[in-house]
Amino acid sequence: MKMKISDIKIKNRIREKLGDYSALMKSIETVGLLNPIILDENHELIAGHRRLASCKELGWEEVEVKILKIKNSELHKLEIECHENLGRLDLTSNEFDKYLELKKKLSKAGFFKKIANFFRKIWNAIKGIFSSKPKKDKK
Repeated sequence: MKMKISDIKIKNRIREKLGDYSALMKSIETVGLLNPIILDENHELIAGHRRLASCKELGWEEVEVKILKIKNSELHKLEIECHENLGRLDLTSNEFDKYLELKKKLSKAGFFKKIANFFRKIWNAIKGIFSSKPKKDKK
């Protein structure tokens, strides 16, 4: 569900400094917000502070959120915030190189496909001109 960023409450957090989130902001700007901001029933931020800050800086007024029902209130919130940050794994340099190689191939494939479609449209237009039969005059 979408929610106004201004309605999201930010209280005590484990992470004291958001650090440089310019890469995250560029990612969100390029492909959108892939994971929603996690809130409790009172619209208090549980997870996604850097994503939220990125969206805010991009000028978004609304953001996709997921509301969680919190069991043990403060303890459960703390566990969620911590686990969300611990559970991720960066790509290795080899994995990132593979991404760049595949991206390059797919980008080229897209370019050649556009050229092929362009020439196909021209060819079909030319065929259409020469295959149309002249209309006979009615007298």
